[in-house]
Amino acid sequence: MASKSFSLLLVLLSIFVASSSYEAATIGDDYHPIIDLKNATIVSIGKLAVKEHNDQAKTTLEFVSILEGEYKKVVLGTKYKFVIAAKNGAPKPENYEAVVVRGGSIGLVLISFKQLLGL
Repeated sequence: MASKSFSLLLVLLSIFVASSSYEAATIGDDYHPIIDLKNATIVSIGKLAVKEHNDQAKTTLEFVSILEGEYKKVVLGTKYKFVIAAKNGAPKPENYEAVVVRGGSIGLVLISFKQLLGL
């Protein structure tokens, strides 16, 4: 009986520790600025965010550049926040905020993509 109680205690303790470390890995980590916005990997992620948005929203935005960017580590990989300049058929690009998560097992996942008005 004592062995079963001890085993149950170990299982519960393991669950508690696992959930605590998950929270610590996803909450409280600050975003860090991306210094080189022209880095090939960063530009590629920005282009993929625009492409994914076009596929989901049935739009034809054309990537121009990344104006601002920051990142933080999360459980699934790296979470990026970008301000992207993109053209929507007009000669002057408009600004959009894209949030994506990139990780080995999940690839690239577009979390949100919205137009920034007034910038």
